[in-house]
Amino acid sequence: MYIDFLLERFIEQKEKDAIVWKEKIYSYEWMLKRIDYWRNLLKTEKIAPGAVVIVEADFSPNSVALLLALIEDQSIIVPLTSTVEAKKKDFIKIAEGEISFQIDDSDNMNIVRYPKKADHKIYQQVRNEQHPALVLFSSGSTGESKA
Repeated sequence: MYIDFLLERFIEQKEKDAIVWKEKIYSYEWMLKRIDYWRNLLKTEKIAPGAVVIVEADFSPNSVALLLALIEDQSIIVPLTSTVEAKKKDFIKIAEGEISFQIDDSDNMNIVRYPKKADHKIYQQVRNEQHPALVLFSSGSTGESKA
């Protein structure tokens, strides 16, 4: 629904190169299969639409496919890269992270569940509207991290 236009292009171009990462080429067909993999895993792991999902990864083909699957499944996505390692715990707390997908430099994945249920009023609005969302951080004028 949210990424149908992308999936259509991926299907049309499935034999073509989509991403080059660490000197390896990934086709659009590979991306389609990986998006399906992630969507199935989200179901298997019982990650409901509207869940606040931390994606701890750099921009590998696997993490891009995960992000697209999360968008399609109406998740509230909090992307964190290794550049924010020093503030990662604060960011997860501020964002009220419920689950984290950690994808390392070798593209291996680990899932961590957090005990808190995210209940911010903006999250409730996003869930009620049944839309995916993206949480980004800023230090603003105070120097304190804000989502």
